[in-house]
Amino acid sequence: MVGGVASSYNNDARFIPVCINPKGVKFKTISAGFDHLAALDIDNNLYFHGKNAFNQFGNTQSIRSDILVRSFDTPVNKSIISIFTGVHWTYLSMTCNAGHYGDECERYTCAGIDYSNTSVCSGNGACISYDNCICKNENYTSSHGTCTTTCFGLNEFDNRVCSSRGVCVNLDQCKCRESTFGSECDQTMCYGILSKDPNVCNAHGQCIDYECFCDRKYIGSDCSVHFIHLLYPPLITLLVLALVIATPPILKLTKRIYKQHKLNKKMVTLLEEELLVKNDELESINRSYLIDFDKLSFDQVMAKGAFGVVFRGSYLNSPVAIKVLESKMHQEEGDFDAFESEVKIMKSLRHLNIVQFMGVCVNQNKKIIVTELMEGSSLENILLKNRSTYVSLSLQRKLSLLTDIALGMTYLHSIDPPLVHRDLKLGNVLVDKSIKRAKVCDFGISKFFQNDYNMTGSVGTAGYIAPEIIRNEPYDTSCDVYSFGIIMYEFLSEKMAYSDEFVSIFLIAEKVKSGERPILDEELVVGRPHAEYVALMNDCWQNNKYERPTFDQVTKRLTIIKDLLTV
Repeated sequence: MVGGVASSYNNDARFIPVCINPKGVKFKTISAGFDHLAALDIDNNLYFHGKNAFNQFGNTQSIRSDILVRSFDTPVNKSIISIFTGVHWTYLSMTCNAGHYGDECERYTCAGIDYSNTSVCSGNGACISYDNCICKNENYTSSHGTCTTTCFGLNEFDNRVCSSRGVCVNLDQCKCRESTFGSECDQTMCYGILSKDPNVCNAHGQCIDYECFCDRKYIGSDCSVHFIHLLYPPLITLLVLALVIATPPILKLTKRIYKQHKLNKKMVTLLEEELLVKNDELESINRSYLIDFDKLSFDQVMAKGAFGVVFRGSYLNSPVAIKVLESKMHQEEGDFDAFESEVKIMKSLRHLNIVQFMGVCVNQNKKIIVTELMEGSSLENILLKNRSTYVSLSLQRKLSLLTDIALGMTYLHSIDPPLVHRDLKLGNVLVDKSIKRAKVCDFGISKFFQNDYNMTGSVGTAGYIAPEIIRNEPYDTSCDVYSFGIIMYEFLSEKMAYSDEFVSIFLIAEKVKSGERPILDEELVVGRPHAEYVALMNDCWQNNKYERPTFDQVTKRLTIIKDLLTV
């Protein structure tokens, strides 16, 4: 603690510095009067140096570091946030601890509901302290201020409960979706045989989400054909000659299979060339990027869309996310370029807030990308109130997650050449199980930005696309900042941008081009931190791309807003 006092000798107005540095003490605030100092440490001890108008606190006529310590007992459920040293008195400013309110901070909440409300703890228990429920019986589990039903150790609102294929209706009782079986809804069927039956897929593969994934030597929708019959050259020659005589449709099908086989071999060769390096010291490390399909273990479906399916699984006894790309997306050689591009981008990225790439696999006509597993799902599933997996988060937690996203994007834009994500949205940000760490993912349409090359063309997801892209104008890294502004709106409103307007994506595009943005409820803006938040959001989605901040500037402003919450 460094400060100063005014000398009173001979009316000399010199400034005499004093330094108070008690060993091991951490201060959280300091205040200075005319000729005395006061400081507050993290244990609520008050430190004084000098004297006030009542001739208290010590001796200002000496530059010795005389320190007077006063212990202060903070009232229950309150915290000291600042001190003010006047001429005669030192004042303390206090506030209620998180989750408490009332004149004396005597009231508290569980999951945002007052402890005396009948609906507190989901109506299934009693709130005994902030976000701490005692549930009425063993059928319910206390979690984050709620009492919820559990099935086989998972909360009813956990997106993994009942293998993501059903709902938890009672203790260890799952109600499975149609065509899903088992006590935990963990089995499907392939060709009338349950997925855990040893004879499923002709005992030559795994049945995952109604589809057979064949072992290395077998092919076919039900894994009934040995791969050697297609690879043996004399047999292929005879088969081609026979098909020339046969009907054209059969010949076309055979050529397609043969072409796909050649393409798959070429894909593996290209991936090896891309992933392996000549340096002997690094070769074994880079070789690990090529993953053997037989060493992958598939568990449950985590996400499904036009791109394909993402499974929770394991590789070499480590939990991983397995992204199986839609088969129809990569039948031609040109389509493989996009797949190779995504792999090339992901393997070059290393950052705490970027989902870690672990490897790639080509199995028959299936293209598979393996990454680290993020247990907490996407922010789209967590933040939006209309989702069954919605979780209420404090502004402090939201700012922390937004900072993680901004740090990840700062990294992408700082590499040489900068990488433009081009599809930044809630669905492409994953969080850990505790919802304390966010990571950016999905680089399927990302592209490196070159200063001497203008990027144009429509890419991205409706509602997140920057106006310059909609107008088919050249764009750069600032288009990602625009998308981040939309994400900030969705963080605060907890709903999808433009979801209240029920308009087509074409009308949304026209609104964006004209400068219209989603409307934020005024009741959500309470106090200076929220006002600064909205100001940053408005700067990010500026119509003019040159007026948007960089992600480095965004990160610094988010830090300032977080600091305002503690004042």
